[in-house]
Parts: sequence; structure tokens; C-alpha cells
Amino acid sequence: MLRLFGIAAVSLMLLAGCGGSKPTQASSTPSSAYPTQYKEAFFKAHECGSGGYTVANCECQIKYVEAHAPYSSLEEGSPEHAKAEEALNQAGSTCSEEIHTPAEEAHDNAVKAQEGESRAYSEQEQKDKPEEEQLQKDREKVEYEDGG
Repeated sequence: MLRLFGIAAVSLMLLAGCGGSKPTQASSTPSSAYPTQYKEAFFKAHECGSGGYTVANCECQIKYVEAHAPYSSLEEGSPEHAKAEEALNQAGSTCSEEIHTPAEEAHDNAVKAQEGESRAYSEQEQKDKPEEEQLQKDREKVEYEDGG
């Protein structure tokens, strides 16, 4: 948690140098628009995709922060700065629970598909069982009647 706060502080310092550029629209309200430099600084500070968090995890965290705190609240001393810090802390824990690496996602999808196939096979087997039992009885009856 302390490491996350330190990384958030580094992100905020990196963002301080980005104030002169015109922000791009990242959400529906202009007051909470996040500039592209925010994402770049976040990716750099968190080493996203190169030893730190996964790219998907970083994207998730950025979206979480954008959704829960206006960009102006990231500046220290702003009236809503506590809200921004809370969003930064929550983003880390929320996204680590939700985001998996591509390999984990592929594995999870394969397991789900296998479970679905097994379930479908079992259900079909249960449906076919009475039919197969009847066929066996019919065979035995024919063999008995034919003297076989």
C-alpha cells in the first residue's frame, strides 16, 4: 500500500510538468478531462508492460481514476485531493483483482470451455441413457425370440 502511494506521488510529480499542454478530452465532462500526458506519465512511473504492472492493469487503473476523480483533484492542495488519493489507492486494489495477464485470461477461457463441454457431454449422456437401456432390452428380446 505504501509502495502504491509512493508510485502515485511520483505520478503526480510527473504530471506537474505536464500542466502547460492542452488536455485532451478523456471523459464526458470538461472539468475532469485527463491529458494524454497523464497516461504516459502513469505508464512510465508504473513500468507498465515492461516489468511493472501489465498494460491491461494500467489501463484499468487509469480508467478507474478518471471515473472517480476529476483531473484537477490530482494537484496537491486542491480541495478534492483526498478524493484523488483514495481513487489512486482503490484503483490499484480493484484492478489487481479484475485484470489477468493474457496467459491467465486464455487459461481461464480454456477451463471454462472445457467445463462447458464436459457439462454438455454429461447432460447428453443422461438424456441418452434411457434410450440406450431400451435398445439393449429390445436386442435381448429379439435374441431371445430368435433363439439366439
